[in-house]
Amino acid sequence: MVHNPQSAVEEPERSTEDSHAVMQGGPDSSPSANGKVSHPPGGSRAPRTFPLIPQNVYDRLTGVPLVVRLLQAFRRARSRVARPRQIAEYLRNTTTPMLQIGTSKNVLRGWFNTDIYLRRSVSYLDARRPFPFPDETFECIFTEHQIEHISYSDAKKMLRECYRVLKKGGRIRIATPDLTTTARLALEPLTKAQNEYVRFIGDWVFPEIQPAEPAFAVNQMFYGYGHKFIYDYTTLKRFLLECGFANPVRCDVGESEVPALRGIESHGELLGDENIMRFETLVVEAVRPTSAQHA
Repeated sequence: MVHNPQSAVEEPERSTEDSHAVMQGGPDSSPSANGKVSHPPGGSRAPRTFPLIPQNVYDRLTGVPLVVRLLQAFRRARSRVARPRQIAEYLRNTTTPMLQIGTSKNVLRGWFNTDIYLRRSVSYLDARRPFPFPDETFECIFTEHQIEHISYSDAKKMLRECYRVLKKGGRIRIATPDLTTTARLALEPLTKAQNEYVRFIGDWVFPEIQPAEPAFAVNQMFYGYGHKFIYDYTTLKRFLLECGFANPVRCDVGESEVPALRGIESHGELLGDENIMRFETLVVEAVRPTSAQHA
């Protein structure tokens, strides 16, 4: 589900709270937290007056007033200017540097919290582009319900940057929707937990269709919320290994061998249902190997 997507073109700033309001109406005509434009179920896009303009660009131009876009661009530019000072101050005042990508409202104490959208105590970072940090800066990196909002190729760029800025022996934690869990919704009979999830998505996203069949929940995961690539454990594990990480392991939500990585997921609060978040979420951790591990 939506947390903090990073689109190929920067979108107007919008909080994740707004993005989840989008989800409550289904794929909405508003951009989600880091820049995906979706559209209401049963609704339609605005008529294309200029057919040569790409649809995603047309949606942005017609959906946001010019003054708002200019203001947001100014805020991003100002944040970029302030970012070197913010980074230097953070690194000067911490002995355990940790990076969160796609923070939204989940500002973690002691972490360098970043997002493509700006809010208090959050620094600007577009995860698709090179990170403004020196090599081997952080001991932990965390991203929650964000990686599914960028393309596979952009996600690989992001993870390679994560590997670069993570200290040897440091750990990355990724929480994202689980493809396997979603795909199993198409197989009957459903378990009690599966039925509750389908009912939740139906009530939230498709209130005009009652009762909603499992196909609605499956399609919403793939085509709603601005998602671009949904991972299963096998794919995310291989992906991490290809980017240089070692020892990928699946974790329960809120659980980790590393104390700093325990209990930091917040997607359940945004959904308003912790059980729904646990049902749909895949959590994988991996480490940047030490020289000894490479040998």
